[in-house]
Amino acid sequence: MAQRTLVPDFGLANPIYIGGTVTAYVADEDGAKTATLATLYAATTGTTELENPQTLDSEGKFAQAVYIDQAVILTASGLSIPDHDTGVIRPKSGDDELYALVARVQAILAEITAQAEGTSVDAINAATSAAQALAAQAAAEAAVAGLKWRPSVRAASVANVSVSSAPSSLDGITLSASDRVLLKDQTAPAENGVYVFNGAAAALTRATDADTWAELVSQAVTVEEGSSWADYTFVCQVNQGGTLNTTAITWATLKIVLPDGSVTPAKLSTAARKQAIVIAASDEATALSTGTAKTTFRMPYAFTITEIRASLSTAQASGSIFTVDVNEAGSTILSTKLTIDNTEKTSTTAATPPVLSDTSLADDAEITIDIDQIGNGSAKGLKVILIGYPT
Repeated sequence: MAQRTLVPDFGLANPIYIGGTVTAYVADEDGAKTATLATLYAATTGTTELENPQTLDSEGKFAQAVYIDQAVILTASGLSIPDHDTGVIRPKSGDDELYALVARVQAILAEITAQAEGTSVDAINAATSAAQALAAQAAAEAAVAGLKWRPSVRAASVANVSVSSAPSSLDGITLSASDRVLLKDQTAPAENGVYVFNGAAAALTRATDADTWAELVSQAVTVEEGSSWADYTFVCQVNQGGTLNTTAITWATLKIVLPDGSVTPAKLSTAARKQAIVIAASDEATALSTGTAKTTFRMPYAFTITEIRASLSTAQASGSIFTVDVNEAGSTILSTKLTIDNTEKTSTTAATPPVLSDTSLADDAEITIDIDQIGNGSAKGLKVILIGYPT
């Protein structure tokens, strides 16, 4: 009996499926749906079975985790959209890797979100907002549904390899007999696919779950190891009707495209929206002097300040500590002003750090920068940096 495997489909909230019914049918060896209802389990072990069909809950997902020990196809019905089937979902012979697949999907989503919003992936990972989590769940559900997940491969190719005389390693990984590998870069694209390694210089053989054209359609595998492709998931991009070993086979990394407008600043966490506004308060060559309104500008949008800094292009050598004030509509936003110690170029090393008294700058507010105190007169090139997020 195969190891029980978590069913990923309908495990994440999706409003499209609220109140729908999901029926699990046994899939035959060729991946075709039969009329036989599959047995669904409540856990990886034990005898507790679940009802089949299952009614999706108020969030459009299974009310609890659902496990299988045989290949199944799920049919979704009773929806506002047409009834439809998933791809074949097969139990695993090793670790339950679908958690890793969903994690990979969420990582890809974070990368896409970062590109779309101009924020760092680290910031998004550090503080994911509830809205981001919902978007990740919906996209992960869409990504998992309809794909034929197969057991992972040990490594994936980075260039053409000989199918008739296999190399001893792939992508920096020394292979062992019976390792599954993904070839995706063959000079003859019809050779691409999932193979079993039979030893160095021996012929590779197609894996039994990937040795017919029908099995390749929408097939998905995750790569376990490798210098280039560890933890990547690949999807076979062929259509029905091809001929194995004749028709070109292409594989691509799993991609998720969020709908236009689905990622907005309001849906991002504070950390993900963090940005810096840098203001030059002088040129780079002229020695700085005291005075008010050394530069004046207007805020381009409402902004919450979480940190403020000042820097110099040329540090002053001695004398009184260089001191800067920042004002909104003529009133200071600092209860302890910005200072830059002698021989230093940044306020971040100052003995006395600044303290903000006004952290909310209004849209179109007039901001002025004053130099309250200088030392020996050698300081040049003042900038002030406002760090925070739009509000």
